[in-house]
Amino acid sequence: MRVTLENQANGPSEDVLAQEWGAAGLAPNLLQRARTLGISASYLSRMLAWNPRPERFEEEVEWADRLLNGSMIFRQLTPADDEAFRELWASSPETIGEWDMTVERGSNAFAQFELQERPVLNGLFDGTTLVACVSFSIRRTVVGGQEIIVHYGQAMRVHNDHRGRQYAHWVRSLPWAVGLGRATHLQYDYIRGGNMTMEGWNRKFMPSVASVPVREGDVPGIPVTVLQYAAVPSNAPISGVRAARADDLERCVSLINRTHERRDLFRPYTLPSLMDRLDAGLSGSFRSPWQPAYSMKDFYVLATGGEVLACAGLWDRGRDAWERWRHRDTGEERVLSAAALLDFGFAEGHERDLAALIEHLVGVTHGLGRTYLVAPLETLPEVAAFLESREPVRETRYLQWRADQPLLTPPPYLDLCYW
Repeated sequence: MRVTLENQANGPSEDVLAQEWGAAGLAPNLLQRARTLGISASYLSRMLAWNPRPERFEEEVEWADRLLNGSMIFRQLTPADDEAFRELWASSPETIGEWDMTVERGSNAFAQFELQERPVLNGLFDGTTLVACVSFSIRRTVVGGQEIIVHYGQAMRVHNDHRGRQYAHWVRSLPWAVGLGRATHLQYDYIRGGNMTMEGWNRKFMPSVASVPVREGDVPGIPVTVLQYAAVPSNAPISGVRAARADDLERCVSLINRTHERRDLFRPYTLPSLMDRLDAGLSGSFRSPWQPAYSMKDFYVLATGGEVLACAGLWDRGRDAWERWRHRDTGEERVLSAAALLDFGFAEGHERDLAALIEHLVGVTHGLGRTYLVAPLETLPEVAAFLESREPVRETRYLQWRADQPLLTPPPYLDLCYW
């Protein structure tokens, strides 16, 4: 499906647009070409208000020409693109220090995005070949006590055979990219430490802002750390651990909210929101015909005397995506797959019970055949302390919060479906 550029009925008149264009010192023939190609007057007027460099207008017009008259196609991806999506990711290594890391995806190539809030997944095609993609989740969250709408940027990939053509820039920056979701000037993302390729792209195309602290010799941003617990079999059943039931969920909502309240990027749960996350309460005829990425069967509680003291979900991330690491000098390869801790909370004074539940989930992770369980416990050191004997590996990525207001206070809440 080729992108159609349609004029918007409520845009400025041609005379007003021409006056704005001339006041910006732009050539009249460039405006004429833009309008001939169908770029809307309202979009051009908004661009003028952003006051970008003059070359940006020329680039927009060139890309409009390529999309309308050339082999390039830009559109949202659908489940029918799963093979092309898998091929793109398998052909798009990231350079991390001395390693090349490639994400390989299984039959449900879009599993992670099913868990995110209002994802918009965009693809740039050259003919039938998917050459670049990027995702934005349009999240409603809380920062500095304010409910806000923010774009979470993720999943930028460019096919190894098509690099050096600014496809990463355009799959992200075309006017139909972020704009396909709800408009907001707020954006954030996470970058792996040592990913200097991505950092080079950011320096070239993203504005420098004070809310993204500079770090000497590495990617900038606010450090956010998770713990990776090696998957090993459970030594013995842990008392009180069982699969969650629908009548546990209201209690679990209160535990999750108590555990993470007042953390930036945490929006309090409600019973409907947790049920929606877990596909809970649906009648059999409305259930998905395929296995969901994460559902009620993946949610656990630890209860004593009929009272739920801790809860947590286990997302089998490695079922649908895993990482292949290759050392550039030695050729050594490692294949890593993970399960991720989601939607967890505990009653006041029961840190040990959440740790015990995580111990159980480490064993479940081993049973799934995964390499490790990843847990975002940076904000809960008292829970992590009970698990220190497992000698977890710490992984740090860098949060780039691109907004001066509201300011984000670290460490934030981390939902691992956005990691």
